[in-house]
Amino acid sequence: MKTKIILALFVGLVVGLVMGIVVGGVAAWMLAAHINGQVTPNQPLTAEADQVDAAQNTPWTSSEVAAPDSIEGRLRSQGKRWVQTTGEITVGAYVQDTLEGRLDQPKGRGAMGKVVSISTGNNDVPGAVVDFGRGYSVGINLSELALVRVVPEEK
Repeated sequence: MKTKIILALFVGLVVGLVMGIVVGGVAAWMLAAHINGQVTPNQPLTAEADQVDAAQNTPWTSSEVAAPDSIEGRLRSQGKRWVQTTGEITVGAYVQDTLEGRLDQPKGRGAMGKVVSISTGNNDVPGAVVDFGRGYSVGINLSELALVRVVPEEK
């Protein structure tokens, strides 16, 4: 009886360990792909992902009007603006996307976002997952982001 309990515990431990490694590996792969812009949060991981909607394929530019429910839209509605600043980009910081013409971005995304996580992607390039609001987050290289400080609108 004691041997069966020990065997069951051992088998449970091994199964749990294997499942943890598999889940952790998949999560790490998804984060790396997300940071490198290969996967977006609501993108299906099937052949359908290769069929990009023509409206989404329009390059994003900073002249595009931000939707009211984007991070930029919410800040503007609160009478806030932002100025570029120096320092290290950290989790929770506000950043501005500096790359003009970024493909596959939703309409109304805005230029402003909040950093959700930071890690090193493929080729040891540091990147951040940036939340732009509207349920949209994307991985962007840190070299394509500017740290900003949110300030009240000047009157």
